[in-house]
Amino acid sequence: MKKGLKISLITIGALVGSLVICAGGYVGYIILSYSRIGDKELKINKRSSSSLVKKGEEYSLTSYNIGFGAYSQDFTFFLDNFHSAYLPYPLYDMHGKSNAGLSTLSRFSMKSAKRYEYTISSSLSKLFDLDRCFVDTTYDVEGGKVLHVVNSHMSAYDKGGKIRNKQIEELNSFLYECQQNGDYVIVGGDFNHDLLTYNPDFDYTLENKPFGNNKKSPDWVSYFFSKDGKSRLIDGYSIVASSNVPSCRNNDIEWEEGKTFTCVVDGFIVSSNIEIKSKRNIQTKQGKKGTDGFAFSDHEPTYISFSLKE
Repeated sequence: MKKGLKISLITIGALVGSLVICAGGYVGYIILSYSRIGDKELKINKRSSSSLVKKGEEYSLTSYNIGFGAYSQDFTFFLDNFHSAYLPYPLYDMHGKSNAGLSTLSRFSMKSAKRYEYTISSSLSKLFDLDRCFVDTTYDVEGGKVLHVVNSHMSAYDKGGKIRNKQIEELNSFLYECQQNGDYVIVGGDFNHDLLTYNPDFDYTLENKPFGNNKKSPDWVSYFFSKDGKSRLIDGYSIVASSNVPSCRNNDIEWEEGKTFTCVVDGFIVSSNIEIKSKRNIQTKQGKKGTDGFAFSDHEPTYISFSLKE
């Protein structure tokens, strides 16, 4: 009896020890595989034939955060994966390794493309966050000017929005430099800020939330505008956001219209020398659950048409 108990204890101890070693090894693998890309010039795949953007002509632009391409309506998630180490979760259908990033496609020939690194948390939470950045692509405009089309993705889960505030400062520095050159600028992407509440273009407040939300906003929601309708953007730029349908859903439960928390965090920042002709968020159709909205991601595409002023 004692011998059998001893063998059982040794077996259990060996199993526990093996699990601890495996867990420790995996944590070590995560830490050692972590790295940031930094600022860098990017290679351009130049297949576009159109070379010159014209003033006064109407163009369109769409921004869409597709996640890692597998967020259907029945998905919930507890962390992002972007350029990540192997994730052995869930055990019945492991996520695996992600290798993704920002992509900008255009029918106009890009003059240059550069990646700018955003500040992120210096704590261990960085291991479970994206390598936040924005990518600036430039295009020649008739008359010798330059159009900057910027693809941006800001942080989401920093407590109090301190990291996001720093990222806005970094983006503002870039916008100021473009402004001094007299350039045209459009920044599109996922700002991970509520772009409608207290926005002076709308009448939304915490007491009158967009889309009839009567539930408490999730902790990750940060507001781009203060109660007086002001934002931290430098002068000469404005937010362009749409309220026809939400652009983002919370991920705590599956998508269910009227039950899942929604907001607008996707949109554009434009310089004052650009005229917005139209804007809207696009509701994707017929998702996995057979309903409309958030069919392929926890975000929806957002669209603008615009022209460059003289």
